[in-house]
Amino acid sequence: MFIIGLLKQLRSRTEAEAQRRGRYVSAVLADVGAKGTVRLLPIDSDAVHSFRYYLNSLASYEDAHVLVLPYSPIPQDLEEELQALASLQGLVVRPQADGLQLPRPTKRPETTFFNAIFAFIAGQLAPENADVESPSEYFRQTAVTSFVI
Repeated sequence: MFIIGLLKQLRSRTEAEAQRRGRYVSAVLADVGAKGTVRLLPIDSDAVHSFRYYLNSLASYEDAHVLVLPYSPIPQDLEEELQALASLQGLVVRPQADGLQLPRPTKRPETTFFNAIFAFIAGQLAPENADVESPSEYFRQTAVTSFVI
């Protein structure tokens, strides 16, 4: 999965969740400035290069799963690449900002905001009905089988 606009505060948490689910995530990071605006890092024009690198790593464009978070403007060249990918049957998900609303521009995001974004991303990593065993379930099963006499 490739995420455009992944807030840098969620990077390690997202990568850990992807690894737990047996998935790989790469991203164009974003950051919230002092005035509450979001921008891609390090600069907008680098985003298309990271995206092309991701596409080149795939066996087929149909294997692409791209999540475009709705917080920062997408550079025109990247937008054209996303449209081309969608026409080649790659999956491009663009959630509406309604459920993942940024705080007022004068206020920095809080934990509940980051948790809402992370929950959405985790849902994109694998559907809820996917057979993903939680760590606590793994340890419970290990304890049960370890003490069988």
